[in-house]
Amino acid sequence: MLADNLNNILEELGEAVFTSTSSGEILHWNAGAERVYGYRAEEVVGKVPQIVPSHKAQENWQLLSQASQGKVVAHIETERRHKNGELIHVILTLLPLRDASGKLAGITTITTDITERKRLEQELHQRNKELSALETITDEISKYLDLEAILEKIVELAGGLVNAKYTSILLVDKQGKFKISAGNFQGIAPLHLRARRGGVTEQILATGKPVVIDEVKGDEKTNPALVAAGIKSYLSVPIKLDDKTLGVLFVHSNVPRAFGDKQLRLLATFAGQAAIAIQNAQLYQELKTQMKNLQDTQAQLMQAEKLAAIGRLAANIAHEINNPLTGILMASSVLAEEISLDDPKKSELEIIKKESLRARGIIRNLLDFTRQTEAKVVEVDINKVVQGSVSLLRHAMDMKGVELIEHYSSEELKVSADRSQMMQVFYNLINNALDAMPQGGQLTITTRAKDDSVLIEFRDTGVGIPQENMDKIFEPFFTTKPEAKGTGLGLSISYNIVTAFGGTIKVKSRPGKGSSFIVSLPIAKQAQKEES
Repeated sequence: MLADNLNNILEELGEAVFTSTSSGEILHWNAGAERVYGYRAEEVVGKVPQIVPSHKAQENWQLLSQASQGKVVAHIETERRHKNGELIHVILTLLPLRDASGKLAGITTITTDITERKRLEQELHQRNKELSALETITDEISKYLDLEAILEKIVELAGGLVNAKYTSILLVDKQGKFKISAGNFQGIAPLHLRARRGGVTEQILATGKPVVIDEVKGDEKTNPALVAAGIKSYLSVPIKLDDKTLGVLFVHSNVPRAFGDKQLRLLATFAGQAAIAIQNAQLYQELKTQMKNLQDTQAQLMQAEKLAAIGRLAANIAHEINNPLTGILMASSVLAEEISLDDPKKSELEIIKKESLRARGIIRNLLDFTRQTEAKVVEVDINKVVQGSVSLLRHAMDMKGVELIEHYSSEELKVSADRSQMMQVFYNLINNALDAMPQGGQLTITTRAKDDSVLIEFRDTGVGIPQENMDKIFEPFFTTKPEAKGTGLGLSISYNIVTAFGGTIKVKSRPGKGSSFIVSLPIAKQAQKEES
């Protein structure tokens, strides 16, 4: 009666349950056991079925021994063998059964098949491992912005990812043609990489889908040069970003190889990350080119403004140079006619000296202003730079009836800047002030220190700037001057120069009342140290 009840209970259980003797002979085998192990009851009852793999025999004997001693052996994860010979992953629980007298009647084994769970766990582990590898690779290629370095790194990492000896990349140029960009051929000629009409590379460009060739021999789409190069198999995936194909990534094998879904999935995912890095590098290269073009254009504009300024200065400079030369000629004439070689004439010699120095100073300032060199940032005395610019326009002030008032700081004001460029800034500001006072007026130049900055103010009594133009005056090519008189670049160039040295230009103006331009530059660090 007990056996019948037990059998009914076992049949009702959904798990695989069988009862055996301590030696493994089957006493009962339910439907669940048939499903898990593949054997029907009549095949195993009264027998010891071959469900324990040889490498688990010792473990199984120990489990049966423990159960025979009356112990419950629970939740043992192990392996068993299906009738078809395949290994299955299971969890076992062994329960000792005793009869009414307390004697061991058998051992009931409950089997839970976890093969699918283990497969999913292993697959998840493998995916996590792949993702970790891809994350490491992505971090590695994202360190570079140089396109050539990125391509070489991609070739190196892609081969390691799918365990391929040879790897190569073809990028699409602006004309939509492929060109060999990088590869580790190690002596194998890269002829097979050349895109050919109707070939694999062209197919990938047209479809955007990967191509796997397990055997290149006899494949119509494969370039015959590939066979000659010794390549037996290859896997190629598009390097795509959104819907745009940037190129193709190849991994080659010089031995026959069947690339599987795993390699295809890994390489395709990696190619997606590579596409981002490649585009970033291409954008960076374009940006560098644009910045270089912009810098060249700016340098040309700065030089053009200088040349335009030279034209406006020609008459003034001629006058400035003519006066000291006249004095030199007059003094030399007097000396030549009235004195002997041993009769010093102090006054005439002083005139020669004074006028010569004046001519030299004017010419030197002009050369500083017009010389086109790379910016040479040094500590300069801002008072001397302003005075140098003033000397170039002093005659123009006299001609226009502009009174110059100069208030220079009694202390030396040093900033870190390029002397020539700062002379250009101050020249532009003074010249603009003169243009704003066609009927004459007053220009006040003041230099002073404030906190950690040097302030240079140019305040005129000219026509002022309309309010609607205040936001435009530093824009390139904006000007209110007649076409023949201004290019609209002076203030824009001056603003760029000042900001490049860490400074600012601020303007205050009222129509009919004049304008005030204030240049602020950081005090040179060395000067700050000396003060402290």
